[in-house]
Amino acid sequence: MNNKRSAIVSLVTLLLVVVLITPLFTACSNSSKTETSSQTQSTATTATAAAASDNKVYEFNYSGNEAATHPKALLMDWWANKIAELSQGRLKITNFHGGSLGSPSDNWEMVIKGSVAMADIGPYQPTKQPIQNTISQTLPFRLPSADAIGNIFWNLYYKGLLDSEIGDYKLLFMTTNDPFQVITTSKKLNTIEDFKGMRLRVPGDSATLRAFGADVVTMPLGEVYSSLEKGTIDGLLGGITIVSATKIEKLAKYINTAYFGAGVGYCVMNKDLWNSLPGDLQVILDEVSRQTYYKEIEDMQLYAEKITASVQTTGSELYQPSDEELARMRTQTASIFDNWTAEMESKGLQGNAINTEVKRVLALYGVNE
Repeated sequence: MNNKRSAIVSLVTLLLVVVLITPLFTACSNSSKTETSSQTQSTATTATAAAASDNKVYEFNYSGNEAATHPKALLMDWWANKIAELSQGRLKITNFHGGSLGSPSDNWEMVIKGSVAMADIGPYQPTKQPIQNTISQTLPFRLPSADAIGNIFWNLYYKGLLDSEIGDYKLLFMTTNDPFQVITTSKKLNTIEDFKGMRLRVPGDSATLRAFGADVVTMPLGEVYSSLEKGTIDGLLGGITIVSATKIEKLAKYINTAYFGAGVGYCVMNKDLWNSLPGDLQVILDEVSRQTYYKEIEDMQLYAEKITASVQTTGSELYQPSDEELARMRTQTASIFDNWTAEMESKGLQGNAINTEVKRVLALYGVNE
């Protein structure tokens, strides 16, 4: 019965994703980032004609953060192979996984400078990425699913509300992670008070965990295992799949499955390199990127389910605070997003507009602030 209910919920969620996102990938007459269907046909016709005389091969590199065997890395390999296939070898992308070209926090600058053509930009730099980092991690216990945050960010993008962060890049697609949970080695965190003094590794920052009195720590994923083993940190914030990615199955004794947020990434490209492509290759790159966004939602959900089942066989205990304690947590974190909004407005950024749009999309999921 639970499996059937889970399947129904997953189907409904995916249908909602399609309803919310499909219009964003199609023509919209009042958006500067889209074009009418007649313009699209004209562009495609022109691009096809240009392609007939342009046999140049374009070769680019992509910098990813996950290990080569991680589902997201495998997804990006599918993406690159599909692009090569549809372009008949005229657009070739070589993927470098596991941060082999630079750390995740370096990807911003590498793409701008053109030392890499494309990269996955995660929420690792709160000062440079205040929208990405804050919305990912300041709506705990409210987001109904990881793909909901993807929908929020697509709507922000098409309304020009992400220009301050990614206006200098060509956005190919968003990436989403499984919901953030808190994983610890020796202590359950059932109440707000249990978090006090806990040293927890976070991606970028976590105003939520700081509000609970935890000491937040940033470090590369490659250092997580040794830091947990030595007791340098007591746990970490991340999706359930991070257990496998960091190989901490035997150290992850307790996993708090309350919804502490969700990560969203930008797969971006250097704008000059994008503009160097002929029109037909731009169309192919955009279309395969659109398909990749939807494919990732399904792939990551299946992977998260697999890891959830696996960690329970290696001794991890999955638990969740009581309903009363979750209500306390929601109350204590309720003002974080609104406080951030005021801070953004004081800096001349569009905090109020972002706040309104986020809450509008959440309402479509039945979440009313």
